[in-house]
Amino acid sequence: MITEAKRYLPESARKWINARRLRSMRSRNSRRSVEEVFADVYANGRWGGGGPGFNSGTGSRGWAAESYASYVRELLDINGPLCVVDVGCGDFEVASAFVDSAYEYIGLDVVPALIERNRALYGSDSVDFRRLDATAAELPEGDLCLVRQVFQHLSNEQIDRILWQCRHFPAVLITEHWPAPELASEPNVDKPHGPDTRLDSGSWVDIRQAPFSCRHVTEVLCVPAPAPLYHRGETIRTFLWRPYG
Repeated sequence: MITEAKRYLPESARKWINARRLRSMRSRNSRRSVEEVFADVYANGRWGGGGPGFNSGTGSRGWAAESYASYVRELLDINGPLCVVDVGCGDFEVASAFVDSAYEYIGLDVVPALIERNRALYGSDSVDFRRLDATAAELPEGDLCLVRQVFQHLSNEQIDRILWQCRHFPAVLITEHWPAPELASEPNVDKPHGPDTRLDSGSWVDIRQAPFSCRHVTEVLCVPAPAPLYHRGETIRTFLWRPYG
C-alpha cells in the first residue's frame, strides 16, 4: 500500500523518503559487523533473486560480468599458471566463467552459509572457498588478486585495510560502479559498510585518488552498467594495480 501511494508523490518527496531510508539503514549497519550485514543481504535476497537465496545481484550477470570474465581469462592465459585470490567471491557466478584458466582459485567471502554452499557446489582440488573478513583478516598469498564491486559497499577505512594487504600481490584487479558523468560529484565519499553504494551522492571509489592515492594504476576495462541505479550513463570500470610498479 505504501509503495503504491509513493507513485503519486512528487519526485522531491520520493527522493526525501529514499534519502531518509538510506540514512536509517546506514546508521543501523554502522552498528553491525560486516558478517551480520552481508549475511542479511543474502538471507533476504536484497541484491536480487526474488527472495532468500545466494544471489550477488545484477552486477554478477550480463554483458558487464561477461566482459570482465573474458578479460580475466585472457590475463590468465597470457601470464599463467597463476593462483587467483578473489576477495568477495559472492555466488561464484562471475569467476565460474574463467576459473578453469587458473592454476588455483581461492574465493573469499564473509558470509559462512555462502561459503558452505560454494564449497558444496564448486569446490575441487584447484578451487577453494574460505570464510574470511578481508577488512580484518590476512589475505592468503597468490599471484593475482580480484576485488570486483566490493569496495563500493565498504567504508574508506575498510577499503584502506584491504589495499594495505593487496600490496603483496604482483597484480590486483579492482572493479567499481561509477556514476553517470552528469551526476558525478567527487570520489571516495565515505559511508558505512552495507549493500548500498556511494552513487546516491554521485560518488564512487577511485583508488588513485585521496585518501588512497595508489600509484601504478591503469584502467583496463569500461562497460555500461547493466542496470543503472540512478541514471543512464553509469559504468562498470576495472583497473589494474601493480603495487610493485
